[in-house]
Amino acid sequence: CHEDVVKKGAAVAYRHVPFAQGNCKACHLPHASNYAALKPVDTKQLCLATCHSDRALNMDFSHTPVARGQCTSCHRPHGSENPRMLIARGTSLCLTCHPK
Repeated sequence: CHEDVVKKGAAVAYRHVPFAQGNCKACHLPHASNYAALKPVDTKQLCLATCHSDRALNMDFSHTPVARGQCTSCHRPHGSENPRMLIARGTSLCLTCHPK
């Protein structure tokens, strides 16, 4: 059904485990009218409740996007060429939101 997503994901160096395993239902609702529909709809609930509660909740400081549940502000949900599936490396990532 979604060859374009699979092809793009196969080409990246770092892939999200559910995506790499073909487990789309771990994050997506398969019978929703929009294939991008996430379960639950709130990204913060999806990422933190499903897999990553230990990472974001046990820190002394939470970056604003983490606190707001905006995981995809910094991370690609299926995979990336960058470690930790980040959208960019080093200061290039920071500069996407924080101007010089």
